[in-house]
Amino acid sequence: MTEREKLLDKLEHVSNIEEIPNIAEELLALDSKDPYGLFLSWNLLGGEDDSERLEHLDILQDAFRTMHDTIHDKGITDPLEDRDFNLFMTIAYSLGMSLIDLGKADEALSIARDMVHHDVEDVFKSRELLFASMADLEMWDDILDFQMDDTVGCIASLYTQALALLESGEPESEVMEALYTAVSVAPKIPLYILGILEYAEEDEPIEGDLAVTIDFLTSIWTEKNERMDIISMIAFPFAYIRGYMKDKEEIAFLEKLYTQFDLLDRLKTTKIQLSQSEKKGKDEKALDEEALLATRELIKYIKQ
Repeated sequence: MTEREKLLDKLEHVSNIEEIPNIAEELLALDSKDPYGLFLSWNLLGGEDDSERLEHLDILQDAFRTMHDTIHDKGITDPLEDRDFNLFMTIAYSLGMSLIDLGKADEALSIARDMVHHDVEDVFKSRELLFASMADLEMWDDILDFQMDDTVGCIASLYTQALALLESGEPESEVMEALYTAVSVAPKIPLYILGILEYAEEDEPIEGDLAVTIDFLTSIWTEKNERMDIISMIAFPFAYIRGYMKDKEEIAFLEKLYTQFDLLDRLKTTKIQLSQSEKKGKDEKALDEEALLATRELIKYIKQ
């Protein structure tokens, strides 16, 4: 086993993240263009602030080019078990999202399409990058066309479909139906998008892939007031009924709004009934379904 292979094995089984900078340094000492070392060193730049990583995106691009050639020359038979393939897809996603931040969504789209080709089951969130690129380029019809033939119903796909329908000028009823479908699969997403809930403050803080998805959906849904208005239509009464809404100003605003529609008593009664069901041990999924159904009925009444 070569010194490099030993370092990569060490990286793969690292238990203390504080060891990662040393591994990156050792890999780059062996080869200043080592893609693993480049990616690790780039990812360590700037902490939570992306600005330094964006400033040094050439480091990531060098790693991407090397891994792109490696993957396409290698003839991988079992991608998910291949270390190089996993690195390539991780770099591709990071590079694509960074390019969007730099206003280069067309370049990101090219990377995303290549990722989707390899990532049939969306293990590496390639569809998220695809939708992010297309949304930035306002390719709403392309998003809907892709989703029509795609068999992967990921959270990002469901919420992006609703947004694409909205931006394509489809009837509000179609947009709402798409949102109801998305909420039925991942009910708390609109609450995170609007800041009703903070995912980092949950009893079990959300991290990893789901946190990335929430950040992505937040970025596209909060870009325009019209988008926030339509997702708020579902999110606020749902959050109120489920007991997730804690902010006194938000509660007062919603209660005032529903007073205008002569629906406040119905809203409060529904919340009490659901709270009683929760105390009796009804499971979370059933409570979410009940709250969403009640939300639909309230909105239907308002829209009459």
